[in-house]
Amino acid sequence: MVKISVLTPTTRGEKGLREPLRALNRQGFTDYEHIINKKRYEGGFWGLNRAYNSMLKQAKGELIVSWQDYTFAKPDCLQKFWDCYQANKKTIVGAVGNKYRDNTWMVKTWQDPRQRQDQGIFYECYPWDIEANLCAVPKKAFYDIGGFDEKMDFIGFGFDARGVFERIDTLDYKFYLDQSNESFSLEHGRLKGWDENNMIDKWTQYKKTMLDKSTYPVLKYL
Repeated sequence: MVKISVLTPTTRGEKGLREPLRALNRQGFTDYEHIINKKRYEGGFWGLNRAYNSMLKQAKGELIVSWQDYTFAKPDCLQKFWDCYQANKKTIVGAVGNKYRDNTWMVKTWQDPRQRQDQGIFYECYPWDIEANLCAVPKKAFYDIGGFDEKMDFIGFGFDARGVFERIDTLDYKFYLDQSNESFSLEHGRLKGWDENNMIDKWTQYKKTMLDKSTYPVLKYL
């Protein structure tokens, strides 16, 4: 049984997988599996929620690392996530990072607003500070809250990451950012129709109409 399951959804196949695969091949921590979901861009939507649930059902590791496409990280990334999990198995830990124009990593196109000079290397954060781009979550936490809400794939509200972490926050989990664990992502732009069809900022509105918790869990232990 592997310790970590790394999940990578991608809509652009091999091109988007170059950076994650290059980084994973350099990891000092090797007790992991890599699950890739090559999700097609269907009907104007990404379908990320369904993709993540599908990968979670396949995952054999007890710690889930969400590592999205076009993203590189240092060789100690998985080891740092695992060490945090071993210290406290009810922690969610996010990496920090920036976006760059190309893989020379010289031209920065986006500065991570979560990077703080006054907080130290490792500090407690809000659930919405965690980015699915690169983070570590105990698999049990996903099952405890029923996984990602697949309904959001089809009604124009986009990716359920914020909702997932808000639901986990109702349980006895803590959220942290590790500023020593950095990601380096390529700026590959939005897919056509993303802003119109995946309106993440409608989350507050969506919560008012969300079905009650009796509809969960989506995921169940075998």
